Amino acid sequence: MWDGFWFLGTRRAWEKLPADIREVVAKHINAAGMGERADVLALNNQLQNKLAEQGLAFNTPDPEPIRAALRKAGFYSGWKEKYGERAWGLLEQSVGSLS
Repeated sequence: MWDGFWFLGTRRAWEKLPADIREVVAKHINAAGMGERADVLALNNQLQNKLAEQGLAFNTPDPEPIRAALRKAGFYSGWKEKYGERAWGLLEQSVGSLS
């Protein structure tokens, strides 16, 4: 289950704020976003446990065969080139080595 929170504003108004205020606001928006991710993960885990207790089976397939096929087809190398080293490195920090 995913329920996103959108924080919207106009660039013109944002840029009128002093840099120190923008820094504080951005810090707290980012912290709230990370907190929301943790909350959603906890809720998902609780729901999965509850449903499993009620007899629902969950499949957890091994992603490696799919990743190997994508690697062999050049999928990851193509996207790594498009995203660049920095973004690709951040992705691999979360999911492990892909290329």
